[in-house]
Amino acid sequence: PRLSRQDIDAFLIRARERGYETALRFGKRGLNLAATAAVQAATKSQGALAGRLRSFSMQDLRSLPDRA
Repeated sequence: PRLSRQDIDAFLIRARERGYETALRFGKRGLNLAATAAVQAATKSQGALAGRLRSFSMQDLRSLPDRA
């Protein structure tokens, strides 16, 4: 079967729209992944800092010279 000029134009328009939709979908997915990674990194670094501060014992703190 032969395609008319209108059929070809309609096909190209649909292909272009699908391309935009696909690009938007992957862009949104990429941004969501990046945001999730940033939140996880911030949470882990905060936990590491808290763990480091907890590692100091009261004896360590008592051995610091008084500045009065």
